[in-house]
Amino acid sequence: MFQTREMQESDCQQVKEINQLGMDTNIATFQRECPPHEEFDRSHLNECRLVAVDGDTAIGWRTPS
Repeated sequence: MFQTREMQESDCQQVKEINQLGMDTNIATFQRECPPHEEFDRSHLNECRLVAVDGDTAIGWRTPS
């Protein structure tokens, strides 16, 4: 069973991997590669950054841009 919580900096690598999986489908976004964390951080609002976790593993995320 998964839980939803606020995204933490320690989630960055897993969020990046999930993001890249979506990009690889050519459906999720027009981007082809995940931006570096600093760029991701600048381009998304700090409020409402959420991550779905199953134990210690991030299985999904959302954040307004």
